[in-house]
Amino acid sequence: MILLSIVNVDQVSFGYYRAKANQERIYRGGPVECSVVRCTQFHDLVTGVFDAGRKVRATPRFPGARFQTISTADAAASLVDAAVAPEPRDTTVGGPEVLGMDVMARIYRQFTGARGPVIAVPVPGALGRYWRGGLNLVPENPVRGTTYAEWLEERES
Repeated sequence: MILLSIVNVDQVSFGYYRAKANQERIYRGGPVECSVVRCTQFHDLVTGVFDAGRKVRATPRFPGARFQTISTADAAASLVDAAVAPEPRDTTVGGPEVLGMDVMARIYRQFTGARGPVIAVPVPGALGRYWRGGLNLVPENPVRGTTYAEWLEERES
């Protein structure tokens, strides 16, 4: 069995992440051998925040947040690699680059033509600390895959 999870999911007390960490424990303790593939956030996650802001003619950004987003295709390839491995093994993968959300906002606006102000939206609590603290990053395990700009260029064409 292969389980898709989130990088450092066991290092944050955010509710959804606690549930994912518990899911990992259940799968690992089950009767079927299991490999867990922890990935950084998908390109779609940050883009979804930007897309939502477009509805009010603004581009939200989370101050201090950095992301190492990964394409769903690259994440899927990591799942396949785990599935065909001779032995169960846990892996951690991240996107090909680490970018501040401010940089990602500029890239987003370049490719989408979004206008209006870029607005700082603080993320309080455990999730904000997780992102600001870089716990969502694994710069030592990048994939050689699709960058955020390449993904956006493809999406917008």
